[in-house]
Amino acid sequence: MSKLAEQADALGVSLAVEHLLPGLLDIIQDRSVDQNQYQEYVRILFGELGKLISFLARSTISAGYNGIRDYLTPLYSEFFLNGIVDDETRAELMEMAVTQMCMITKVFMYEDRADKILPILLELLKDDEEKRIAGLELLDVLAADFGQEICQNYLMYEIVSLQDDPRYKVRKETVRRIINISKVVSSNVFLGVLLPVFKKLCTDHIWGVRRQAVEVLPEMCMLAPDDIKNGALLDIFKKFTQDSSKWVKQAATQFLGPFIVCYRGLNPSPELLQFYVTMVTQNLKPTGGQSNAQNQEDVLYHCAFNFPAVLLTLGSSAWPQLKPIHEKLVRDSRPKVRKTLAYSLFELAKILGPTMTESELLPVLFHFMKDSDQVREGVMLSLPDLIAQLTAEQRESYVYKFA
Repeated sequence: MSKLAEQADALGVSLAVEHLLPGLLDIIQDRSVDQNQYQEYVRILFGELGKLISFLARSTISAGYNGIRDYLTPLYSEFFLNGIVDDETRAELMEMAVTQMCMITKVFMYEDRADKILPILLELLKDDEEKRIAGLELLDVLAADFGQEICQNYLMYEIVSLQDDPRYKVRKETVRRIINISKVVSSNVFLGVLLPVFKKLCTDHIWGVRRQAVEVLPEMCMLAPDDIKNGALLDIFKKFTQDSSKWVKQAATQFLGPFIVCYRGLNPSPELLQFYVTMVTQNLKPTGGQSNAQNQEDVLYHCAFNFPAVLLTLGSSAWPQLKPIHEKLVRDSRPKVRKTLAYSLFELAKILGPTMTESELLPVLFHFMKDSDQVREGVMLSLPDLIAQLTAEQRESYVYKFA
């Protein structure tokens, strides 16, 4: 069995489908063998199935397609639904099995996707906790190949049901896996079904679910129309930054940049700028306790790290409002904050252009060149890219200072 694909190749498609494939399901369903030996059989078989699928899919005769549909697909029903493997083998083979199901789905015509693959997924989504999570992983991978019709007609009810799943790990996986299917469905279904599911999970009583929602929020934002971005999704992000869980708040600051970049190219709400300014200002205030100080440092670091993304999104016209914040961060006592600003100074130069770079950023550069070693290192690494943003005349006038 370890050379199954080679044997099939030697036999040719027709003979392999007629004589080799029918025995595979018998092997899987034969539970009379020693359990350890059986698990090894399954490992070897699934290790060969990917090559076998590719071999049959390349065939120009219908026997190859029929072999995948009639003899290979039932193996995945056994694997996912019938508990043929122990936990260790399942964990080892899960990624491989999902990838192979994706290969099969790409080969199948619409009818066979609906008749052969979809029932496996629907059954998983209604089974125990572990299988519901596996079903969501499979859904995430297969959504694009299923297409809009299957996703909308058969899977919306399941996702709506999973938002209220009694197991928090399933709800967490639901929000984690919602993006790909959101890209497939129509705008009306996204706004009427999936976005409400996401919004509900953003308020889940378990912080781990809410934290997962923070990570997904930028991608949901990319899919949403402008009024939703400037309204409901901005409100959700603001609530995340004020969450009762420090882990959710920390994640919100980490994903600040990707979230703000979603607003690039549209007319963002003035609240977005004010929100960023307020976040920095509040965390620059002195606070008591080592834990609070560490939280403040983390927030300020991420605000500094994401400063270029904020300026890129809001545009150079927002510099007058952002400049006071940048100056405070440049002079912040925490080296970690100053270091990330030093490394990204050239990014600001690209956005502001030569004139503003000379007047606004070169003083910062010379300030950082007198800073600690780790901050100076950032300046020196970004210096060539920053100088490249200046005009030839500007570069010539500053060459002695850079020497």
